[in-house]
Amino acid sequence: MTSGTEGEGQDPPVNPGSEYALPAINYALVLDDDEGVLSTAVRLATRAGYFSIGTDSIGKFIEQYKKGRPTFLVLDVILGNQDVLSVVDFLAQEKCQAPIVFMSGFDHRVLNAVQTAARDRGLQVVGTVEKGEGLGRLTHILTTYHIGPTPG
Repeated sequence: MTSGTEGEGQDPPVNPGSEYALPAINYALVLDDDEGVLSTAVRLATRAGYFSIGTDSIGKFIEQYKKGRPTFLVLDVILGNQDVLSVVDFLAQEKCQAPIVFMSGFDHRVLNAVQTAARDRGLQVVGTVEKGEGLGRLTHILTTYHIGPTPG
């Protein structure tokens, strides 16, 4: 995880009162290799009422995912030398039901290709965000999929 992100060094919360570890009602997990975008996305998710954790590596993302199933995912589609399609495959194998937003600073065709690949694998893609347009759209999507009242 990168420094400065909400929830850093913490395990994802679980809902008590069950023999099974259930995810928190609103838990966002963010994957982006740009530290500025990552911390902004985590901050936006936190403001929208999510317990939020951000990471810049696929390995750490998978580790955090397994610790406590997130209820919302934000994924950068271009991760330097890492392949986001391996994350898509992992999430499909895990039968992930969390809403997913893909972000990219590149051409919208890249977003569309990854979105199509994820949907073809049965994942619930609820939107895309082009980083050049700002992250206001991300705030709107996060708020739309937040369970319960959103903080004022």
